[in-house]
Amino acid sequence: MDGCFSNVHGSPLSRECLFSMLQKCMKQKEGSLIRQVHLLIVGNSFGSVTVLCDHLIRSFATCGSLFEANLVFCNLVTPVSHSWQAIISAHVTLGENERAVQLYEEMQERRLPPCKYVLSCALKACTNVGNLCEGRSIHDYLAKVGIDGDVVLGSSLIDMYGRSGVILEARRVFDKLPEKNVVCWGAIITSYTLENMAHGALEIFESMQEQTVEPDQVTLLCVLKACGNIGALQQGRIVHNLILKGSHETDMTIGNTLVDLYARCGSLEEAQRIFELLPHRNVVSYGAMLAGYAQSGHGHLALEFFHQMQLDDVKPNKVVHMCVLKACGTIGALDDGMLIHGQILDNGIDVDVLMGSTLIDMYAKCGGHEEACRLLRDLPGRDVISWGSVISGFAQDGHGLPALELFDRMQREGVKPDNVSIVCALKACGAVGCVNQARLIHKEVIRNGLIKDTAIGNILVDVYAKCGSLEDSHKVLETLHVQDIVSWNALIAGYANYGQCGQVDQCLANIQKKGFKPDDKTYTSILAGCSHAGLTEQGHFYFNSVEQNMGNLPGIEVYSCMADLFGRSGCLKEALDLLYSTPNLPEIILWKSLLTSCRTYKNFDLGKWAFHQMCELDTQDAFAYVLMSNMYADANIWEKVVDIQDIRSIASAGKKPGTAWIKPEEKVYKFNVNSSSSPLIEEMQGKLLRLGEAIRRSNHLPELDLVCDQAPKGG
Repeated sequence: MDGCFSNVHGSPLSRECLFSMLQKCMKQKEGSLIRQVHLLIVGNSFGSVTVLCDHLIRSFATCGSLFEANLVFCNLVTPVSHSWQAIISAHVTLGENERAVQLYEEMQERRLPPCKYVLSCALKACTNVGNLCEGRSIHDYLAKVGIDGDVVLGSSLIDMYGRSGVILEARRVFDKLPEKNVVCWGAIITSYTLENMAHGALEIFESMQEQTVEPDQVTLLCVLKACGNIGALQQGRIVHNLILKGSHETDMTIGNTLVDLYARCGSLEEAQRIFELLPHRNVVSYGAMLAGYAQSGHGHLALEFFHQMQLDDVKPNKVVHMCVLKACGTIGALDDGMLIHGQILDNGIDVDVLMGSTLIDMYAKCGGHEEACRLLRDLPGRDVISWGSVISGFAQDGHGLPALELFDRMQREGVKPDNVSIVCALKACGAVGCVNQARLIHKEVIRNGLIKDTAIGNILVDVYAKCGSLEDSHKVLETLHVQDIVSWNALIAGYANYGQCGQVDQCLANIQKKGFKPDDKTYTSILAGCSHAGLTEQGHFYFNSVEQNMGNLPGIEVYSCMADLFGRSGCLKEALDLLYSTPNLPEIILWKSLLTSCRTYKNFDLGKWAFHQMCELDTQDAFAYVLMSNMYADANIWEKVVDIQDIRSIASAGKKPGTAWIKPEEKVYKFNVNSSSSPLIEEMQGKLLRLGEAIRRSNHLPELDLVCDQAPKGG
């Protein structure tokens, strides 16, 4: 380089010397040096020499100066094929793919035959901008001139069709290739993976191994992703062994993908081991582990990992924040979720529809309904997912009326409900007994052709059963395209709740005829119905048949229902015997059932025993203290009521304030216990006073057990 520049002020420079200068400038990627050489080329009257101009175009492209590359090309009087090749390649390299396609079309208009390299560049440009029409035109040209079997062009065609979603055409090109190299195999495997056809991708990979073609890093990455997408853990381990043989494990991208594979498949110990072996860990590494914990239901571990990530000075990105918010929603960690929300705002992360929907979902699942509604109101371009999250949150917490109000408002705003929001709205109908609203939604479901959806069909059976419309419930079940134990359980629960044991028996027989096995939910519904109807003997008969019909011991919920059945009928000894016959030690739900029955039948000795058992299992369960306090209040033993309240206060056994919702006409109102913030509080208090006076005039006595939790100390 120095030798050539030494003659700049001397004798004219030769074409060869200038060409050598350009080659050295390209290696250094120095735009200023390339510009100097450009001036020398023009100054030495070589500005029209195409070989130098072509090399100038490539040189400017290497340093990112597409503008100057275009200037050189435009100054060519008659650009030759190599010139077109250089300028098209420059545009593709620098991401100007649409212009690259235009240049290829201009080249065709001038009837200049493109070389294989130009064709490959043009196909790549078509792939990048999704111009399938021009890509097909190039494919036709390749077939016309007989070079569609070329391995390089074939790989480009496979990639173009695969990334455009035309997987059958990609496979057709692949199958027609007379010879296939690792790039061709990688392109078709990538195509299948992008289309979420993981099984097909793995089958092709097996064929690749049978052909003894050694996979490259790109292929291995795609195969690992395919394994992770379908939870193919064993096949993932086989690929992992291939990676170990090829010494690829220390590569960060491969390592992160392995962590992601094992985490997705629920093999968190293996994921953790790979994670710890990574020489460098970035946000993707941490994100894969965190997502694995969240996905596997280990929300607390996901939160711990999130905090550790920040201690290690790895800044969480948007994806990580969304994963940890989902973890918070899963475990109801509202305080942590609020802190993470604040961090998102502090870090200036854009709260778009996706992030906004995730935040809404977290608040809704954690019971932060007001904040969820505020976020929904402020979210630009809110979609059915964000609406559905709030509706689902209200429905799951038993707040049916506001859930239905939101469902109506969503449709008024022109957002069409999806399957998930319909299921949530129907759940809300079941929770508050809005059978007419359920029928309206049912009609919309039929009109939109959604009745084939199993989840919607099952919830319709459940809603009608809960609302006492058992004939409608049975009709829906009979029309379901796919019946399962969930739909039958819903119908059985309806019949059981209304004491129709004959229909329950018929359903059990039908279940077994259809090859389904009754499960815990089946018998929980039956026993709960028998309990409310006072059918002790019938319930005992069903309980004794559980093991025979299910093939295994019943779960704790079934024992709880049977204990409740015994307790309601006054068979307290039988209830206690049942508690001690459970496979494991009695859980708190069983002691709750027994204590409730002890209060009903005023059995103080057994009640105190149940109360102490509950306190040993959970000192902060407010239900135990309220029940025991009520027992003493029933007997007017007020000093014991005070003692229980003192113990409860020391244990910090708080009780969630009660909430009520009413919907006069079209507006929903919310009332909280001990709250005076409602705009209707004065009107409501006046109404309560008038009702109290009317009750006293009718000689009705107050139920002290309903208010003893608030009884003043000293009674």
